[in-house]
Amino acid sequence: MKKIIFICIFLTSISIQSVKADENNCSNLKKFSKEYFSCKAKAITNKTKSVTKTTLNKSKKFMKNEIDKTKKYQKKAWSKKDK
Repeated sequence: MKKIIFICIFLTSISIQSVKADENNCSNLKKFSKEYFSCKAKAITNKTKSVTKTTLNKSKKFMKNEIDKTKKYQKKAWSKKDK
């Protein structure tokens, strides 16, 4: 349960930081213009893609480590049972 809460907090903090760190070149455009909105949309899309890739890679590594830990524990527990 603690791990699930930690993962949720971790993913939320990553997404918040990515939005705050979003620096783009849309400041030179007029606000409420078509170009401004398309620039903002493109920046958000690019940031979302990069965050998604890093989050997926981190979660894959985390799950692989957890699966390996579970396998090791099961082998140890089952070997004690056989003795």
